[in-house]
Amino acid sequence: MSIDINHMKELERQIFQEINMHCDFFVDKNHDNWTTFAPHHYARDPAILTEQFVNNIKNGANLLSVGCGRAYLEQFLVRAYNIDSHNIVIADNLEHNIPKLFEFHKFDMYNSWPDFKKKFDYIIFPESIVFDKIGPEEGMTHLLIEASQRLLPQGEIRIKGYGIADEIVKETAQKLNEKLDINQLYFGKDYLALKKN
Repeated sequence: MSIDINHMKELERQIFQEINMHCDFFVDKNHDNWTTFAPHHYARDPAILTEQFVNNIKNGANLLSVGCGRAYLEQFLVRAYNIDSHNIVIADNLEHNIPKLFEFHKFDMYNSWPDFKKKFDYIIFPESIVFDKIGPEEGMTHLLIEASQRLLPQGEIRIKGYGIADEIVKETAQKLNEKLDINQLYFGKDYLALKKN
């Protein structure tokens, strides 16, 4: 079920008063002019955020967000939906004003991943992958194998990015089906998701 994007925008204005989040993305002038996506962007189809996703995390499911940037999405989940910050782990290859309320891991997702000492119900990549810049061998397959090894049974990986090419997704899906126990694989324009058995 989808989330009311207009309601999310209202909450964003209240929570992040210092930042103008009226559109899907903005240039964060307070932080090195980074292009940042507003939380409501992730509720647009194809959505990473759904009511079920939010309710599951609110009820104790845990989340790893890889490529979190300044963690606006994760802060929004905590502040708008009263999700316990201990249910969310964030990761990025840079430490740039990361909120202290989250467990944070610094690493390059295209290389070896750290031991998180636990597995996750959800792993998301919120606009952290440019699909047309990575091929199935060196990028996408590695990312999904690394992420799936950190998933609980029935866990999900959700990727929202841009430039996804059908041939990369198809090659990646074939390789993953050979190597992993995948229950479902979904993909479309700028989106890929899988559910582990």
